[in-house]
Amino acid sequence: MAITENTPELTAEQARALLRYEPDTGRLFWRERARDTCHSENSWLRWNTLYSGAEAFTSIDGNGYKHGRILGTKQKAHRVIWLMQTGRFPEDQIDHINGVRADNRLENLRAVTNAENQRNKSLQRDNSSGSNGVSWSKTRNRWMAYININGRMKNLGRFKTIEEAIQARSEASKLHGYSLGHGRSPQA
Repeated sequence: MAITENTPELTAEQARALLRYEPDTGRLFWRERARDTCHSENSWLRWNTLYSGAEAFTSIDGNGYKHGRILGTKQKAHRVIWLMQTGRFPEDQIDHINGVRADNRLENLRAVTNAENQRNKSLQRDNSSGSNGVSWSKTRNRWMAYININGRMKNLGRFKTIEEAIQARSEASKLHGYSLGHGRSPQA
């Protein structure tokens, strides 16, 4: 199969021809390329000498996701792995179930909507209360609890203690299907 730099969208067939996926570790490796995939014999020999068998998609972006270039386009590793394993890109997003964005084992990946993905979100680094959906209101001199449901913020009440606010948020999280990992400590 000839692969050119002008391919409009990466296909599962192309990804499988170029990459090898290691399911136990979630890592991708470059396969040896066929001669017809390069413009010249020198570029083909050079590419295979430098990259064949080497780990692919090793760069980490600012959000902690592995990424790299394939056929002239920048791709996230977890999306390429999903494509290779299912035959198609996800319709919406891929969630890393355990919250570790570089853990691309298929058992740790699931296709989700944005709303579902938000329900498995780690605690924001700038959170000062230590709990998602709980904050201090200076104007009311109370702890406030809130939750996002289908894109709308719902106020869960104002509380004298942080423990009461966390309890209200915890109950609402369970009621609305937030994952147990929601609000875990962010990745280092």
